Amino acid sequence: MISKKAMLAMAFALAFIPTLATAAPAKLVLVIGGEAYDGPPKFAVTLNGKVVAEGAVDKAIDTGTDKRFADAADKSQYVESFSFDIPEADFAANGDLRIQLTNEAYGGEGSNRDRNLFISSVSLNGRETKADQLATVTKDGIVPGELVDGYLAINDGNAEAVVPAPKGGWPEATTEAAQSKPTEPEAKPEPPVAEKAPEPVPVKEAAPAAEAKPAEAAKPEEPAKPATPAAEEPKPQAAVEEPKPAEPAPVEASKQPEPAAETAAAKPASDTCALSKSYDITGFGQNSNDLTPATNKMLDEIAGDIGEQTCSITLTGYSDTFGSYATNALFSVERAQNALKYLRDKGIKFTKAEATGVGETTKFGPSARANRRVVIAVAP
Repeated sequence: MISKKAMLAMAFALAFIPTLATAAPAKLVLVIGGEAYDGPPKFAVTLNGKVVAEGAVDKAIDTGTDKRFADAADKSQYVESFSFDIPEADFAANGDLRIQLTNEAYGGEGSNRDRNLFISSVSLNGRETKADQLATVTKDGIVPGELVDGYLAINDGNAEAVVPAPKGGWPEATTEAAQSKPTEPEAKPEPPVAEKAPEPVPVKEAAPAAEAKPAEAAKPEEPAKPATPAAEEPKPQAAVEEPKPAEPAPVEASKQPEPAAETAAAKPASDTCALSKSYDITGFGQNSNDLTPATNKMLDEIAGDIGEQTCSITLTGYSDTFGSYATNALFSVERAQNALKYLRDKGIKFTKAEATGVGETTKFGPSARANRRVVIAVAP
């Protein structure tokens, strides 16, 4: 005969089982366009290294009989929205999302036939990442992302579009998120302004180990407090200035011989660029792509050197080695983009401008502060 205590325990267990069964799966929503060649482009999505979604862009433009995706005036007809449920067992709140082209094909040199992916956005449980915030990573490391009218092009089966987990992890799934429908792309996505670097949304990550403990380098960068640099580095630092690495020379050493009081406005206007110089911009905080008073001071000096000249400029961003590889890759790109935007906002004009990122490095010395930088090359 079952005791009263045992019956109560069974009733409690039965009441609890439906709650477990109704846990909402994570919701992954992708907006992707494509180019088809002897079949549509296929893709796979991994979360924390595990495949969680696969699909094919059936609406992709056929490069065998039609033009290329970049040439289409209305790209929306070649773009699809995909919605996937990720089981609770496969959901990793701190995992990186990666998208890969799984059936690359090319018709050969001089051929117009090709299979490619064009990613507009990625959303996991309502947290959306746009194309210009994605990192493009290959077996050789971070490479400059190719944007086509607001879509990130994935042209190589060895390349991946990477979305690092945000600070605190991806949002948990909710019943409302699981029932939501993907939003179809607008009829004509607005193309970005020529040569203007997009304003990136800062990518943040979980708190890392302090820089004094390299053994925990796998953890994300330690958030920096702009007004309290001592929390960022083991040694106390000034509020906004940081020590200059021995190599290469800092911006302060690369001033032009003009008097210090001379400004860009006082220089004679000229369309010809006579400046050929490299500058090193340091002073970026950990876990941040934001410019600081220290970086702005250096950028002001560059703006003064260029003045009314119209030069070519290349900005290459770097990050330290704390945190995930994909996140550091994004920080390096976004630091370069923010530096370029600052110079444009100062009214500086360029014949050609390029902002790229290399990712994490130790080439500028053992100090993490020294490796968080943007190298700027100005040439005629």
